[in-house]
Amino acid sequence: MESTYNLQSTPKGYVLIINNETFTEGDYEKREGSERDYDDLKCLFRGLGFKCRSYYNLNYKDFTKVVRSFALMDDHWKVDCSILFIMTHGHKDRVNPHAVDLATTDNKFVSTDWIKEKFNSENCKPLMNKPKIMFFQACRDNGHSQMLVKRPKRLHAQDGAQPHISDLLVIHSCLPGYGAHRNSKYGAWFVQELCSVIQQESSNMHLISILNKVDMNLRQRFVKENGSCFQAVYFENWSFNKLLFLSDEAQGFHRAVTTMLEMSNKKRKLRKKPPASKPLMITKGEVKKALTGVIDNEAIMELRRKELEDIPQEERKIAYLMMWAIINDYLANLINLEDRLMRRASTVSCNLSAKDHRNTKIRLNVHVT
Repeated sequence: MESTYNLQSTPKGYVLIINNETFTEGDYEKREGSERDYDDLKCLFRGLGFKCRSYYNLNYKDFTKVVRSFALMDDHWKVDCSILFIMTHGHKDRVNPHAVDLATTDNKFVSTDWIKEKFNSENCKPLMNKPKIMFFQACRDNGHSQMLVKRPKRLHAQDGAQPHISDLLVIHSCLPGYGAHRNSKYGAWFVQELCSVIQQESSNMHLISILNKVDMNLRQRFVKENGSCFQAVYFENWSFNKLLFLSDEAQGFHRAVTTMLEMSNKKRKLRKKPPASKPLMITKGEVKKALTGVIDNEAIMELRRKELEDIPQEERKIAYLMMWAIINDYLANLINLEDRLMRRASTVSCNLSAKDHRNTKIRLNVHVT
């Protein structure tokens, strides 16, 4: 299984949220609806175990000061993750087509490249080898910038060789050359889809899968609007090579399954290939060890299998099924899990029994053909 980023600290990390809604200079209109996004994001990340630092309507001086101060926080040494979420007007960067010029309230601009630079290995040592996620809710087209007669001040990254940037995932609310849609009452499409999917799926999806689903939902909106409002998520991956689970439940489940698979691999190396009719036993002690920190219940599980073309692959799927059933007690979900996790098996039958909801002994028989 793929390795994961560790999110065990309390809080899990710090979240910087900046929302520029009203602009005192220039031609930018008020970003109506962004107040709801601002409140929803704070509620979302606090519920996930993060600590938020939020700011509203920052001019150029305050904006750059807040970003610098956040990157230099000593408290980053004590946590496992960092998230930055900026919502404002923007347009395509003239220097780097992948970057965005973010508008401050006094009609000046800060490039997303400059922000990324503040979190490189030299400028932000407390977050080295830790996951850093940046969200930018801003348009990336040329529409507004072409209406400006006088070019405003903008801040870019330094030229020349740059220190290493790693474990950084940058998410833009739209593709280069496109705008980011926002409802004046309900907020930005991207922010609201993100909050909705995280609330629904964070217990069983890692971050990249969550973002892929957000992207799919945004593209479906394009169809519903008869092709008049296209929007899709854009990613920048800077050596963000591990899985990141935002919820404690998903982290615990993934750790438990990883432990089970490691034990299964060790047993396979030590034994010869058993006859097709011989059951593979997962003992009570192994289950208790695998579930340490996940559940208090002890469990007895028995897996019976027939000859399969790819035994490791099928055993991996079966392990997921067993752990999911035990950890969550979702007996009614077994049929759905069969469909999701056993797609390559021709037939699957499951039978789980327990005396009551709190019973410490659970037996799960899985037959795969």
